Amino acid sequence: MRLISSIVVPVLIIMTCGCETLTYLTTPKPVANSCYRGAISTIKPKLIDLTLPPLGIETTEELGNSIIYRSKIYDFSAIVLSQPVSANGANAGVIFTLTAPSGKFKVEGKDNRGIFYRSPTRITMYVKNVEDDKESILELRGGIVVPEADSGKTQIYWYDTDMPGIALSIDGNFTYISTKHSDIIPDQLIKELVYNGRSNETVKFMYREFKDNLARPAFTQEVTYDLQIGDEIGFKGARFKILEANNTQIKYIAIKNFN
Repeated sequence: MRLISSIVVPVLIIMTCGCETLTYLTTPKPVANSCYRGAISTIKPKLIDLTLPPLGIETTEELGNSIIYRSKIYDFSAIVLSQPVSANGANAGVIFTLTAPSGKFKVEGKDNRGIFYRSPTRITMYVKNVEDDKESILELRGGIVVPEADSGKTQIYWYDTDMPGIALSIDGNFTYISTKHSDIIPDQLIKELVYNGRSNETVKFMYREFKDNLARPAFTQEVTYDLQIGDEIGFKGARFKILEANNTQIKYIAIKNFN
């Protein structure tokens, strides 16, 4: 971790033009300590081919639920803050407080400070000029830094508007929960087979394809199977064996997912 002697912190300046008061934000000559800066390298998400349910395991689903599902997702590491957290800093007569909201923070990148997790909403910077007692509140892109070494400290980071891509950070002291986050890949086709009930020896299903979370009517199809012919069902490469089916649920074993 590299300690630096400069940091850019916005200061409120009031200018009067005629009878209208205009508020501007500018940056003082930066002199500070206990603040860190640097460009972070992006951490790319893991691409996962998500197929449900697991093969070879007895599964039970309610009427109207998907019984065979396939999509591609991006898998990210993430952290969760159960409550907002804050950290304080100072810069040449200016004091400021950074506050990150509660919620799930998705991984963004890393450098020698640790792993950077982006806030789900903007973080807040409260700035006060000690000399003239002027105050301002800024909404900034940023998040939480989690150290990779046990001896490191958690930090709050934000981006300097004058230096795009440069992340500034200050030490904090707060706890978090490690978790995962998944995003469906845009414009890719999602396939699912939905259980639609049973009539005598006939079981009914609805096959659907989705794109951008919207059903495509041309790719919605009702399918039926006669259990007197057999209890192993096949459709578009998927295979599953029906153990029990009624008008409330289906019990089955998935053998193969969609092609």
